[in-house]
Amino acid sequence: MHSGDTEALQSEIDRLRVYVTSLFQLLIARGVFTEEEAKRLVAELDPSTGETDEGYRDRDVVTGEKLPPQENPFRGLAGPPKSNWRLQFKRMRWVLAFFLFCFFWLLVELLMR
Repeated sequence: MHSGDTEALQSEIDRLRVYVTSLFQLLIARGVFTEEEAKRLVAELDPSTGETDEGYRDRDVVTGEKLPPQENPFRGLAGPPKSNWRLQFKRMRWVLAFFLFCFFWLLVELLMR
């Protein structure tokens, strides 16, 4: 990663930090929750505090309600078929036999001249 990329990422992180801080300050000022409740919530969600956020990964970020499991549109689909050269050879044997017949017939015709 170039230093310019790192600087751009750090700039984005700093900007997000300002937005989140402003949002928390606005919510506290409006009385949505107290500063202690905000700190407790951050401590519950922050993996660096030693606590896991496993319970919050499958929850709505606004309401906290449990989200339904994500539907996988590719579930049940098989991967690409495995190469089975014997089966492919069985399918192609008549084609190969025809080409061999034509080759030998042409060879005999050329040798007979």
